Amino acid sequence: MELSAAVYKNPIQSARFIGQQWHRWNQWIDVYTPMTYRSHFAGSFDSYLDHLEETTRRQLEWIREGRPLEAGIATTYLYREELKPFDDMNDAIDVLKDVQQVAGTRQSREVGLKQLNEAHDHLQARLSDLDPDRARPLAALASAVGKADPGRAPAALDELAKSLAALRADLPPGFCPPQKLAQAIDAARRAHPGGIAIFAAGSVTREKLWPALEKALGR
Repeated sequence: MELSAAVYKNPIQSARFIGQQWHRWNQWIDVYTPMTYRSHFAGSFDSYLDHLEETTRRQLEWIREGRPLEAGIATTYLYREELKPFDDMNDAIDVLKDVQQVAGTRQSREVGLKQLNEAHDHLQARLSDLDPDRARPLAALASAVGKADPGRAPAALDELAKSLAALRADLPPGFCPPQKLAQAIDAARRAHPGGIAIFAAGSVTREKLWPALEKALGR
């Protein structure tokens, strides 16, 4: 039996804050797969690529090549810019539901609607080119939220949230640019790890990235 460990990216910091001094685990661990995800770095995607390469090199130094180390990449976090509108719209929906439940002020509702519309505009800018047949119904639901009377508002918000979740679960091909995944794999490879671990199969399926992954891995 072989034992792998998906560990935090820096064993010095993680030893101090969460008790995970994994660079001293070589006698127990057969394969390391550090979670060197973009979510653990601030800044732009290009900055992340530099961090990914540099951090993977350091990880290899920390374990002194004592065990194989596979650079860990989580696909979802690569697409911070593309997926942010989903989070922002869901946050706005929650705000508007709270306003509805506690009879919030008109100003609070306007703030929530502004956040919803701005996030929706960002989403539509990408979605309308890739899948206009799904973009139009979503736009109609977002518009209905702003026009709904108080009695109808909760149902309109629920319908929008449901449609948004369905879209997030089945993104159109190309919504998550495959070149970002390829660039991340190339950055990790430059550090010469023992392999590359992609997290996770469900995300790769949802983001329609299997063809890009096969191409990047030379299959």
